[in-house]
Amino acid sequence: MLYGHTRPASVWSVAGANSPAFETDVRLDNSQPSEQTAISGIASSSPTIGEYFDLIADWSVPQAIGVVGILNLSCAPGVRIVVTGRRLGDAGYTRDLGGNSDTTTAQLADGRVQAIILPTATEDDYIGLQLRIYNDAGGVTWADDETDLFVGEIGIFSALTIRKLDARRETGRTARRLKERAVSGAVHLARRGEYRSLSLTIHGTVAEAYTRGLDGLDWDTLRAIQDSHLYRALVIPRIHGEGGSVDYELCNRTALFSVVEWGDTSHSVGQNVECSLSVEEAP
Repeated sequence: MLYGHTRPASVWSVAGANSPAFETDVRLDNSQPSEQTAISGIASSSPTIGEYFDLIADWSVPQAIGVVGILNLSCAPGVRIVVTGRRLGDAGYTRDLGGNSDTTTAQLADGRVQAIILPTATEDDYIGLQLRIYNDAGGVTWADDETDLFVGEIGIFSALTIRKLDARRETGRTARRLKERAVSGAVHLARRGEYRSLSLTIHGTVAEAYTRGLDGLDWDTLRAIQDSHLYRALVIPRIHGEGGSVDYELCNRTALFSVVEWGDTSHSVGQNVECSLSVEEAP
């Protein structure tokens, strides 16, 4: 399981040949994907698939980039996005992040469009990220000079891998509608927002639980940093497909931008400890 845990305090800007601009308050990292940011000037009046604009994040405290979630987009699935990074000392955003950093947007079962990026670059001194969004959706243009793009959230996370999980985990979805009946028996269906959930148990050692045995972190620290009211994690329970290689489509479908509740830590014989996690999507 990949656990994206820490986000930089980013300053956002936008650039491109067609003078893109933010048309609303910038809510790209306010932890609420349903509150979208509108961007205009993303394409020309005679668009081509080679056109693009850049969304740029800069931050002052260097960190690694383990996973990036681009959530709740108004464009269609299949739009090409290329993500590159900037490290300390770099003049621009030219670092290839590897993995699926050159990807396309995908659609979830409920119709939401997003892209989950899993870089393979391991350096821990990144201070910026550029998302180049092309006017190319599978070989056709999707935007012109009248098109605005709405973006719900861009989550840039450091990440770690938690390898020992119970074989059994539970996933669920809330109801998308609430059924009520009037005094006469008439049926009323009220729409409600849906969110997904995940419940599982992780296993580890005392070092992983308490003394920085997870890439310099531990369960105790992760439990503490989640106490911020805006804290979100990007949890991907299934990374590898049936053949054993990374399955990016599977990652996109199972990734949860979420609030996480850490349960009690249980100790057993020797160095073995376990902890339950309750993960609820923050759509």
